[in-house]
Amino acid sequence: MPNVTTKFNLAPLGWSAVAAALLVAVAVGFGAGGAEAQGPVKQAAPQVIDTSSPFSHDHHMDAVKVGKAMSCNSCHEMVAASGQCPKAEVRFPTHQACAGCHTANFYTQPLTICVNCHKSASFSANNPLKELSRQVTPRRAEFSHQSHAGNSCTKCHALQKGGISVAHPSHPNCCECHTQPELLPQMTSCEACHSAAKNAGRPASKIHGFSHKDHNTDPRNGASTECKQCHTNTEQASSLRGIQAPPMSSCVSCHDGSNPSAPHPSIPNANGSGAFHFSSCLRCHLPGSIQNVPLPPGHPTDAPPEGAIQ
Repeated sequence: MPNVTTKFNLAPLGWSAVAAALLVAVAVGFGAGGAEAQGPVKQAAPQVIDTSSPFSHDHHMDAVKVGKAMSCNSCHEMVAASGQCPKAEVRFPTHQACAGCHTANFYTQPLTICVNCHKSASFSANNPLKELSRQVTPRRAEFSHQSHAGNSCTKCHALQKGGISVAHPSHPNCCECHTQPELLPQMTSCEACHSAAKNAGRPASKIHGFSHKDHNTDPRNGASTECKQCHTNTEQASSLRGIQAPPMSSCVSCHDGSNPSAPHPSIPNANGSGAFHFSSCLRCHLPGSIQNVPLPPGHPTDAPPEGAIQ
């Protein structure tokens, strides 16, 4: 049995969420008391539902498993007050939406329900939401970059953390165009994007600590680096799984270990790159991710030249 004497500061959840949980609890208690007075019918107290596993949209959309039919609007506030653009955080439901079914989970330790959306289970108003990833992804999301060719990458993929990483697009990005009546699908057509056979994520990466900020400019000539110099097939990809990870050839073109204070050894009118030689595998690759793995076709095997930056 949960320790009902444990005290929490409920303010961080938002008083509307607390009220929702308490109203359900009071209603159950009232129903139980009334039933006791009238006869044998009793309502059970709110049950703690196991939320220790990663959140599953498929589970919540299964009417047999959850006991009722649910839609996107059951949890997500899909539109703003204007009735058009989704709210910025439509990807995460409000506390009230969760408390409607998971009442007891909001006041019973351990608070595993928190980490379905937040980065930790700390009971704080400053508990940041998770970033979208292969683990935290919209239900069965699919997207065609090919049909969006002609738009700049940063129109949807904003730079974040000072340019180090690139944001995963969310509904507000789509809203900029898909509220125009002639442009399909419309924002209210959830299944147009969320009906793939399975959750389709970006390619798994074997690179650690990559910084887009450090690769914004080509050090050999000072020119801006275009996204497609590394993401070579993205514009042609009609699905998320069709996007290939940047090929080794896009790295080798700069990572030649040449001296930035001297002319480039093979490129006219260019300085050395200053980038470490590509043979220093573990400068980029995660330890254990490439050992005993055959080199992909076209992967160079050149030894670093004398004096190359390692």
